[in-house]
Parts: sequence; structure tokens; C-alpha cells
Amino acid sequence: PFEDYWRIMEEHPEGATEDIDAIYAVRLITSSHCPMGCSFCTSTHFLNHSVGRRRQRIRILSAEQIVKQLELIGRYHPKARTAFFNDDDFPIKRQRLMELCDLIEKRFGNKRFKFIVLGRVDKIDMELLSRMERVGFIQFNYGVEHFSDRVLKHMDKKVEAKEIVEGIRM
Repeated sequence: PFEDYWRIMEEHPEGATEDIDAIYAVRLITSSHCPMGCSFCTSTHFLNHSVGRRRQRIRILSAEQIVKQLELIGRYHPKARTAFFNDDDFPIKRQRLMELCDLIEKRFGNKRFKFIVLGRVDKIDMELLSRMERVGFIQFNYGVEHFSDRVLKHMDKKVEAKEIVEGIRM
């Protein structure tokens, strides 16, 4: 399926990105859900509803398991250049992300893949962002719902507006 999509994009490049590597992307999900429990989050609500409203323990692939998936992607989809980690909050475990950066550097250098992630602004810092950038993370998409502390509290977002602004400035 990836190859079919890539072929269509190659045949019809109008409107496509100028960065051809972005076309050769795969999506990975490495955790079961975000455990933060924000009141508006469909991920949390669908999961809780499907299991009878019991709060579920998050399940997360280890850094080693993620690298093994990347190796398989490289083997079976050699055109793949970008890995989009489509987890609700990829950096939920800082140590796992630092270990992943170490393993990516060791196994791939910074040449094989580019990476895109989603995450909360309160889970990052300059050290982490710098480390991620060195091994090929090119985009970090923040979950920013509002800049009002009153609204963020109502959403159970568990973050303050000043943290959002600080995260964006990084």
C-alpha cells in the first residue's frame, strides 16, 4: 500500500511538497493512548468507553522495539524516508525518547530516516529537542488547544498557557 501511494504521488506531483522525502513516509503508532485524560480527547474517551469506563494502563513500545520496526520498514519499503510517529503524545516517556535517539544514531546514523512526532509542549525541553534534531527529527507538532488558563483548566489539559508559549519558543 505505501508503494501504491508513493507511485500515485510520483505520477501526479502537482501540489505535492517540494521535499520528495516527505512523500515517502510511513506512519507508526508506538503507544496505546495518551494517559493524560483531557476532557475533550477522543482517544481517551473512545478507549474508556470501549472497556467499560475503566482507566487503562498505557502500553508503550520500547526504543529497541521501535528501532526494530524501522529496520523492517527499511528492508520491506526501501523508498521510505520519513517516519511519522502518530502517537497522541510521542515523548510521553523522556528516557525512552533519549534511548531511541541513541539507538537511531547507532543503527542508522542520521542518514536513513527523517522523523515527525506529535506531543505535548510540557514534555519537551531544549536538551531533548536538540538531541532529537541531531538524529533526524524534523518536525514536532504540539497539541495546543488554547492560550487561556481558564479554558485549559476546563479542558483538564494539565498545562498552563505560559508552558505552551515557552514550548513554542523552543
